[in-house]
Amino acid sequence: AAADVSVVVYNALGQAVTTLVREPQPAGRHAVRFPGAATLSRGFASALPSGVYFVRLKAGGRVATKQMVYLR
Repeated sequence: AAADVSVVVYNALGQAVTTLVREPQPAGRHAVRFPGAATLSRGFASALPSGVYFVRLKAGGRVATKQMVYLR
C-alpha cells in the first residue's frame, strides 16, 4: 500500500548522516542510490569516511534497520 516513507543513514554513534528519502511513495519496489549522483556533486561522498553505517527504513507503521559497510 502507499505510505509515507523515510530512509535515513546513521553513523555508529547514532547521529543522522543523511536522509535519502522522506516522501510519500506508491506501493511497489523502489531503489535508492547511496550516496547518489546529486550528493556527489555537493561533495558529500568525499566528506563521508569509510566505515559502518545503519540504514533505517520507515514505511507506514513498519520500521527496519540494517547495517551497511561503506568503502571508498
